[in-house]
Amino acid sequence: LSLRHNHITELERDQFASFSQLTWLHLDHNQISTVKEDAFQGLYKLKELILSSNKIFYLPNTTFTQLINLQNLDLSFNQLSSLHPELFYGLRKLQTLHLRSNSLRTIPVRLFWDCRSLEFLDLSTNRLRSLARNGFAGLIKLRELHLEHN
Repeated sequence: LSLRHNHITELERDQFASFSQLTWLHLDHNQISTVKEDAFQGLYKLKELILSSNKIFYLPNTTFTQLINLQNLDLSFNQLSSLHPELFYGLRKLQTLHLRSNSLRTIPVRLFWDCRSLEFLDLSTNRLRSLARNGFAGLIKLRELHLEHN
């Protein structure tokens, strides 16, 4: 489902509950600033979620909990300044994660602990000043890590 280049400002709870067969959802280039808890409830088959180029500044810790088959997540070009330590918990099939061009200052300890399949991680062009000792714990398959322009 492509909802790119619209004027969507908010994702409500159960927003996509009736689309249980979706495998990809593109919401990039909107005006999304608010993502309510359980906005992606019921999207068990989703493999790709693109939320880049929005105005997202906060994500509840259960935002992606039910996306157990997610492989590609793009949160780049938003306004995220922090991430909840359990935000990516349960995303064991996630292979690529784009967090480029946000305002992230730190990476919480064990943020990626459950991301066992992650191969690509882009944290470039943020405001990272220090990295926690166990900030990247769990990334046993990581092949590419971008930290430039911080």
